[in-house]
Amino acid sequence: MKANLKENTNSLNPYKYHSPDNSGISFHFATSNNFGYSIALHDCSDLFGVPENCNSRLMFLVLTPIKPPTIIPRDNRVRDTVVHFIMDFLAKNKDVIFYVCSNKDQQEKVRSRLFTDWFKKYKSPNIEREMKMVDNSETYFIYHNDNSLADAVLNAIDKYNSAGM
Repeated sequence: MKANLKENTNSLNPYKYHSPDNSGISFHFATSNNFGYSIALHDCSDLFGVPENCNSRLMFLVLTPIKPPTIIPRDNRVRDTVVHFIMDFLAKNKDVIFYVCSNKDQQEKVRSRLFTDWFKKYKSPNIEREMKMVDNSETYFIYHNDNSLADAVLNAIDKYNSAGM
């Protein structure tokens, strides 16, 4: 499993990222255009009713530009950094990552297409990506296909949806 992830990340040229608080779930990196990004993971297991005994967390991925210019220039190394971060995290953790593309500026569909393209380009045979509607938003879940704990997490999402929370 980890060998395939490593092979897929060898072609990446990520920026170096670091955890300013050494939490292992919050990271920053700076681009060659001299502005930064934050990548953060938030444990949402309790919110969605993930059983404590399943030993897997449901982690919400947030990618945020830090003081970006009005127009953010295309930078493939940002893509490489995010992909590398996700692959590295999943190689080390039996968790499920999920994300929702922000629609605060009506760019949700553009972001969704961009992330879909990233996923297709760097798809590992061991990584699954599944879309479910959650609170009327397209929500994407990423996990190892051999993660037996992912079913418990995704079942909790289905229960959440059926309860109409």
